[in-house]
Amino acid sequence: MVIGGVQTRSKRRGPPARGGVPGKKVRVVQLQPDSTDDDFVAPPLAFLARLQEDPVWKAPDGKLSAEEEAAFPKVKTRSPAGVLVDALKDLSFQQKKAIRDLGFSSLLEFNVSKCPPRLVYWLLSNFDGQSRSFDLGGGRSLALEERDVELVLGFPRGCVDMVKRDRFQISNLLQRWRDKFEKKRHDVTPAEISNVMVKLVDGGLWFKRHFCMLVLTTLVSCMRNGYANQMYFQYFDDVSRVRDLNWCKLLVDSLVETLAAWKSGRHKCFIGPAEFVALFD
Repeated sequence: MVIGGVQTRSKRRGPPARGGVPGKKVRVVQLQPDSTDDDFVAPPLAFLARLQEDPVWKAPDGKLSAEEEAAFPKVKTRSPAGVLVDALKDLSFQQKKAIRDLGFSSLLEFNVSKCPPRLVYWLLSNFDGQSRSFDLGGGRSLALEERDVELVLGFPRGCVDMVKRDRFQISNLLQRWRDKFEKKRHDVTPAEISNVMVKLVDGGLWFKRHFCMLVLTTLVSCMRNGYANQMYFQYFDDVSRVRDLNWCKLLVDSLVETLAAWKSGRHKCFIGPAEFVALFD
């Protein structure tokens, strides 16, 4: 791993080659998180080009025997990260600056529109929510901490925890946000957010709110029906404080919560941070 220009040996290892879907160790490049250079390579995500050449990620789907299909099931996900990836293309200078102001500089190079469903299934099946660790087999485990989210995705890790609002408390600001999509209820899709957001070429207040909602819905957790996660919208009133929020803790907590719902069968689709899970291991 390269952190701040210093190379260290990565401790991230994939699952065993046999007894699960094979994984492959990758090196993460971490530069200075506060860099504002337009030409810099996003710190935690600079390894994506190399990662996409990994045989696990490039392996063709649907060419397994019935026995192999049963041995290596696929996870079904709801969170459409591809919507975020498409939205990040061809941003204006002002839009990129707005994203940096929020503390999400690293996401400017995010390019993971989908992840291996069999690998993610294996990882989720071997994650223990109580200990917050992955069982890698052979007596080995890999603990998940907030710092890991910061290193992998570059999320802000501020001092303010994010707590869900009461589902029946609809603030005037939230209703104004819904009005942007001509909606009175919760049925706003990630694609609708993206379509409205990209048109705000000058950046600004509402661009930042839309971007936070898109990140929250695609990389942290969406609603069970795939709609935008509006349970934390109250934190996007003052967008100057977004970088003070602990997005890393939110993602870890969301993983534990959404995994429990998926394992129990209450949710047939996994609605949590599938892309992070695949990138972390």
